[in-house]
Amino acid sequence: MAISRFYECLEVVLYIAINSGASPVISKDICEYLNVKTRHLEPLMQLLVKNGILKGTKGPKGGY
Repeated sequence: MAISRFYECLEVVLYIAINSGASPVISKDICEYLNVKTRHLEPLMQLLVKNGILKGTKGPKGGY
């Protein structure tokens, strides 16, 4: 279980690194790429933000 979460985290971070630019990457795009539901991805994203790996931006133009 922990190994699969690690690979999901790694995949998310790599996806954001490749696809980020002038605007943040929205979680909807990440969910579509990983083929997962938002409720599955959000705790993972919160963990990455809490540990300083990602920066989350709130609001209509928010993302990671």
